[in-house]
Amino acid sequence: MKGRNLKVMTFLMSVIIGLLVVGNININNDTKYIQLSTKEYQQAYAERNQLLSTISKLKHSNDEIKNKINNYTYGGKQDEKILEDMKQEIDYNKMSIGFAAVKGPGVKILLSDGVDTLTEKPKDDTLLYVKTLHDNDMMKLINELKLAGAQAIAINGQRVLPNSEILCGWAFLNINGVKTPGPFTVDAIGDKDVLCSVLERNDSYVKTLRNRDISVSIHKEGELHINGYSGDESFNNLK
Repeated sequence: MKGRNLKVMTFLMSVIIGLLVVGNININNDTKYIQLSTKEYQQAYAERNQLLSTISKLKHSNDEIKNKINNYTYGGKQDEKILEDMKQEIDYNKMSIGFAAVKGPGVKILLSDGVDTLTEKPKDDTLLYVKTLHDNDMMKLINELKLAGAQAIAINGQRVLPNSEILCGWAFLNINGVKTPGPFTVDAIGDKDVLCSVLERNDSYVKTLRNRDISVSIHKEGELHINGYSGDESFNNLK
């Protein structure tokens, strides 16, 4: 009987020692486990979900702010690019129609009446007419320059516009309503070699003028300066 009681006591002592060992096995381990009640677990779970939701909202808000910053940065640059393109187009149009000053290579043409070569006044006025430069002569010369690729033209400093008038007024030419006397200087910006080649052809209008004893000299220029039209720019009849 005593032996049996001794075995039981030994077994109970072994169990107690085992429990003590298990209870202290994590003394030197950093990992700690906390046993929660059902209520504490539900509360911790709810707090976790709330934190995840807050993180998600913050991430979404951060993405929106980044998109706004990108729009302000690149959108602003795009607006500046559009405005710059519009400004360049306006400047180009002003140059094309003659409202802006321009410079570039081209030809300078000097014209003077052939009557200066006469030693005495001819009896026939027809000869005077033939040897005099007229408005239609200037218009034909301007048209020939345009066909040769001239991009800007001026007569005695007066810019030739698409709607410029060239009219005779005794010893003057009226250009854009401004009277300008001879001799006349025509500046034309474009490919100087092409312009000169066209003007010097045997079938050119320059050849016709020379045959009438009108003095025409053509000079290639590396750079010409032509001012913009400074008169009335209103187009009241255009819509």
